[in-house]
Amino acid sequence: MRITYYLFKKAVTSFDQVWRDGGNTPGGSYVMVPLKGTVPFEAEAHLQANKPAAPGWWSFVEPYCDVAPSAPLNRTSSFVLLIKVSGRVFAVTFGQGFAAINRARLEPDFGLKVTLNSVNPKKLRSVQARNIDPTTVSKQHVVNQDSGLAVFDVDFYHDLLSRLEGVPDDGAFGKRVAGADACYLTGEVPFPDLGAKCTQLLKHYGSKAYAKHFSFIDQVRPIRDEVLIGVLDRKLALALKTSDVTALGFALPDIAGYERIHGYRVSRGHWNQDFDDLNALDILTAYNGQHPDADDHLDVKITAVTDDGSAVDVFSVRQGAVFQTRYKGRVYVLTLNKWYEVHPEYAQHVDAEVDRLLVIKAKGFLPTLQKGTSEGDYNADASTSKGMALMDKRVVRPTGATSTIEVCDLFSAKGDFVHVKKHTRSATLSHLLAQGTVSARLFVDDKGYRQTFRKALPAALRTLVDPDKVEPGKHSVVYAISAPASRAVPSQLPFFTKVNLLFHSRELQRMGLTPRLFHIHEV
Repeated sequence: MRITYYLFKKAVTSFDQVWRDGGNTPGGSYVMVPLKGTVPFEAEAHLQANKPAAPGWWSFVEPYCDVAPSAPLNRTSSFVLLIKVSGRVFAVTFGQGFAAINRARLEPDFGLKVTLNSVNPKKLRSVQARNIDPTTVSKQHVVNQDSGLAVFDVDFYHDLLSRLEGVPDDGAFGKRVAGADACYLTGEVPFPDLGAKCTQLLKHYGSKAYAKHFSFIDQVRPIRDEVLIGVLDRKLALALKTSDVTALGFALPDIAGYERIHGYRVSRGHWNQDFDDLNALDILTAYNGQHPDADDHLDVKITAVTDDGSAVDVFSVRQGAVFQTRYKGRVYVLTLNKWYEVHPEYAQHVDAEVDRLLVIKAKGFLPTLQKGTSEGDYNADASTSKGMALMDKRVVRPTGATSTIEVCDLFSAKGDFVHVKKHTRSATLSHLLAQGTVSARLFVDDKGYRQTFRKALPAALRTLVDPDKVEPGKHSVVYAISAPASRAVPSQLPFFTKVNLLFHSRELQRMGLTPRLFHIHEV
């Protein structure tokens, strides 16, 4: 069977510290049940039995159906087994038991580290990765047979490994191991052997065996210094309190079960509000509007719910935050509920690569941006003053597609695809970079796309686009980013935006196009 294990941080030394929202108090929904016979480890068992809940669809059909109120109720049971070995507290959960424990007190990389240190690197089955960016893209790759890491085609220069699954090197350890925060271990384990299994998990968690095959994970290194973590958390709390999303976003800690999520319920105390998406600005605006003097933002709870209101996942704002900051000259990133220091050599490498990107130095390439001018008005003015085709909001439909995309904001007489974005907020820049890559790929690959785009251009510029013959080397993709003249672009962009920029630049270069940057001065 498949069993889910969690490991709590060293500060958790007793079972009464593991519970969410004040603990498993008398009158709570979980009841402690006695263990039969002699169990060879210290443990407590807690059961939540037959919890009734109306399915989400019932409110839709109930007014028109003559059914007893109790008839449609679903009844669920959950179980939490707490185990202590070698002074460390573990939780083994079944059903919705994960929702009862305090996730903030868990070792956030427990399952991933156990998997990295125990899996056979040639027998991987699935990889989950996410980019380090407030606009977080989580990817899951699954293969139909045991494979090495290269088969998954994940760019770990750009993405952070967040979950891994495969076959353990030691068959006695289990048949399948997977992990992110939790460790999921498949195999035959008699109940009395669960304590010994936790001891094995703890050994794998502390191992350094991963360095032989997965050394890339050290380019961003987890921070253990609690004092430093406190400093960084205060910087995060300030960004939350001021709704500063310049380098901040929210993302699911684990995308397992994503297809079941209908929405998100954000709550703290007696306040709660539902949201369709994990939009950091929307959530913080709502919370700060109701709680202008609050200092508890890190503990605000987010529940991912199904259409019947059942919890798919429960996590705090801190656990879902993706945030970047600098402190004493070093770059720190919060993601997957853990602070990481970007390895100085990796940071220097990224900075050096960004410095090598082509930057348009001619200040007259585009006009300055007057404060208060909308992006649309700016593009219209630039089109007129610089003799470029205005393509802003003019969309093109790729061949066979039902949706349309915007090719670029401006198209120059030299064949430049110019993408314009006001300000340097990471979320908006992520959209800008992705738009440039997607548009370029369609331009190179899709004849129908080129034909439609050519028709949308002024007659004087149509000769730059040949629907039947693509010459990528004649075109460049220009990312035009506005910022005050005192701010250096791209050197002062957020670190994870630089990583994202390099990723998209390499994609454009592989297609034969030249990526370039331009700093629009805000005045």
